[in-house]
Amino acid sequence: MEVLVLVLVGWQQRVEYSIHARLDTDAHTLFAVEQVTYHNASPHTLDTLFFHLYANAYRDTNTTYAREAAIMDDDRFLHSQEEDRGCIDVTRVLYDNQEYAFRSESTLLVIPLPSSLVPGDSVAVEIQFTLVFPKFFSRLGHDGEHYEVVQWYPKVCVFDDDGWHLDTYHALGEFRSLEHTSELQSVPASRVLHVRLSVSGLYRDP
Repeated sequence: MEVLVLVLVGWQQRVEYSIHARLDTDAHTLFAVEQVTYHNASPHTLDTLFFHLYANAYRDTNTTYAREAAIMDDDRFLHSQEEDRGCIDVTRVLYDNQEYAFRSESTLLVIPLPSSLVPGDSVAVEIQFTLVFPKFFSRLGHDGEHYEVVQWYPKVCVFDDDGWHLDTYHALGEFRSLEHTSELQSVPASRVLHVRLSVSGLYRDP
């Protein structure tokens, strides 16, 4: 008697972050260098990495967040002053100590890889960025020198059997990503902050 055995093999991508940051509490601005190592545990070859730049939801009043908040009868951001808004700007991307091309598209950072990332391999990149905290409207922001810090750094988008998930920042709902925790404390401009995240999380819905 022949028996057919079906084996389902799951996989999860893995990413490691090491972030060195300086917070200027006078300008409500954070200057940071992020080291990212992305491990391709999938059976797919990747040519591009995608990162969320969620803080750009607070850049202007034309974002998805601004429109959705207004629909929910929260028009504080829609009528905010320009100086009360925030953003995240990527200034440099380095690969193997060489400056590398990238592009920012609203709440996405797109980094074409210098060579294909084959299954089982990893790639390390450095991302230099500046984060301007908005006044507190939702999730991310400041109230004086009190900071709410959520979705604050370039974060690798989810990649699974359906491809890359490039969802933007919404006014309501949660964000699908690798599970992890991070904490940023308010420190004087002369102080620095070190954040280390080692993430191997849920890329596939149960």
